Amino acid sequence: MQSWQADSSGQDGTSAPARPAASAPATPRKRTPRAPSGKGSPPRRDEVVETERLLVQGRFGDPAAALRELEQYLPGLQRRQDPGAWPLGLYARAYLMRLSGAGRAEVVAAWTMLESAAAERQLPVWVAMACAMRARTRLENGEPGSAMGDLARIHLDALTEDLGSIAGFRLLDATAAAFARIRLHDRAEHARGLLEATIDAHEALDQATHWAAWAAELAARAMEPVARGASGPEPRLLERAVQLAEKVIALGVSPVPEPLRRIADGVRGLSASYRGQATEALRLLGSDAFGEPAGLQAPESQLLVVAALHAHTLVGSHATARSLDDSVSRQFGSLPNIVLEVCRARERLWLEREARGDLDRPTARLSDLLVRLAWQGMEFAGETARQAMEHQALVTESRTDALTGVGNRRALDEEMAAMLRFTQLPVAMILFDLDDFKQVNDTFTHLVGDEVLRQVALTLGEKMGPGDRLVRYGGDEFVVLLPGQGDAEATKAAERMSRAIHTLPWDTVASGLRVRVTTGTAALYALTGRRPAADAERLFRRADEALLEAKRRSRVSLPAPESVMPEPVGAPDANATEVLDLRDLPAQGNGALLTPPTTHAPARPEPATPRGPRESRPARVRRSSPHAARHAVGDLPDTEPVDADATMEVRPSRRSGRRAAVIDLSSTSPTAGAAAPNSAPNSTVPAGGPSTERPSPRTRPTPG
Repeated sequence: MQSWQADSSGQDGTSAPARPAASAPATPRKRTPRAPSGKGSPPRRDEVVETERLLVQGRFGDPAAALRELEQYLPGLQRRQDPGAWPLGLYARAYLMRLSGAGRAEVVAAWTMLESAAAERQLPVWVAMACAMRARTRLENGEPGSAMGDLARIHLDALTEDLGSIAGFRLLDATAAAFARIRLHDRAEHARGLLEATIDAHEALDQATHWAAWAAELAARAMEPVARGASGPEPRLLERAVQLAEKVIALGVSPVPEPLRRIADGVRGLSASYRGQATEALRLLGSDAFGEPAGLQAPESQLLVVAALHAHTLVGSHATARSLDDSVSRQFGSLPNIVLEVCRARERLWLEREARGDLDRPTARLSDLLVRLAWQGMEFAGETARQAMEHQALVTESRTDALTGVGNRRALDEEMAAMLRFTQLPVAMILFDLDDFKQVNDTFTHLVGDEVLRQVALTLGEKMGPGDRLVRYGGDEFVVLLPGQGDAEATKAAERMSRAIHTLPWDTVASGLRVRVTTGTAALYALTGRRPAADAERLFRRADEALLEAKRRSRVSLPAPESVMPEPVGAPDANATEVLDLRDLPAQGNGALLTPPTTHAPARPEPATPRGPRESRPARVRRSSPHAARHAVGDLPDTEPVDADATMEVRPSRRSGRRAAVIDLSSTSPTAGAAAPNSAPNSTVPAGGPSTERPSPRTRPTPG
């Protein structure tokens, strides 16, 4: 971009007066770039406005000159704060390169550059624009497969908010034209319909561009029966094309460029020609009836040539028709172009038959075009099949769980919606939840857990009916959908599948592994109108509630944690410490304190007494208590107290050589502060209260 700097001239273009010589030298001022106004320099132009002007000039005038002028505005567009200014400049550059006849590789690289800049600025409408225009460029060069890859990345439904802007207008126009060139007429009509909904808010030039392009697309579709050998085009499509062309003419002369008016008149002339009104057709075509339509791209120019050939043949101007057909170049590339070339060859063959001329050359030309059309159709069909397979593979991958190979959460939503719309009710659901699956991962590693999930999915799949659906809902949860079945059938199926999972040989996966599942079932017998999402949520909520209730019942039925444990087998360990919490035993008096006995009696065998549930606890297990307790550990002889009332000692029989933890409960007894009658002289609870001294575990107190 040209930069302007201030000089010594005034704002009106005249020279500034000279300073007096005696004056002090002035401090030099820093010159800043600015755009001067006045007679001597042009005013500064807005880059965005100039880019829009050059787009119109290049499309309906000289694209090469417009491209050269655009180059000076690109640096300014790149520096602007407006995020859409730079993508607009890149769009104009690539568009004018395409019109000026640049090479295919250069134009494709220019559209790719626009896509990268738009993605960097997070402008999805411009990203889609780059894909659509790149697809058009590839279609014009006979590359339908690559073009379909670009068009597959355009999602118009996700760009609803941006479609009303000028960028959205250009996107819809380019997308519709690209879909029309690969004969995806339904998608082209959808894009044109979105554009028609907001066309009243655009300028007259945009309206004329949209209606003229749409009319040409419909006219090209209407000519397909002629390419197959019919006597005339499809009347309904051609009538719609004429209606759109008349909208362009109704806008007037000043806002509509001449090329757009020529396209509209060409569509009207094509219709008049095949209606038998040859004179009217030649009048509408004007100068385009006697030479190659200049300034028009295919297939619009081909439509005008076919209309002129048919009109000249009708009026008997055989020499003029031959001269026109021989002088106009043939254009291939996209499939509609080849179809129109076949129509033109058939018109030339009809002309020679009417004039009784040579039929060999027109026949050979038609045969060549039919072969070309067949090859193009075969290539298009092959590329379409490949794209369809790739798309289906992506869809299948997005709906499949990678670990188990069954459906995932997205597949569940789609399957439920499809069943509620198209399957006869009732519809049942079974939820499967693996019990304590985290413990399986923690005990047997995550690899074993993955294998458990795969085996469960495989087993459920083998036990399902032909119309049932299996998906993995979460980490350890599976869902089975049963179309046409109610609660009773779902309950039986859940029992059958659970039994199959429980009886699997899990020892082959990991030694000691056991897998259990909990199920919840529900069925839906009636819908709530046209609300499949709400019905699916209701069905899932009922099955989930049944699953939670089954889990609560299973927890209640579990055995108590204080169940009797088997007695350990083997010789006693002399160094083992056994913890006895005698608060669980019956009280023997107030302020019972466990101490060594004061009187030793000869050891005598203890009668065998069956152990109770509290005595059979394993070693080193002690109940927690909010109260403090003093512990003394020492060797206890295998003796019994002579008088339990005198010593206040309660001790079960012990074998010699064992060590026992003695727990002082004096601090927790309500009468711990009172002295017990007939207490021993060496009692650790004096009259004033409990003692704060703790005997050494190695030194035992002796009787006084």
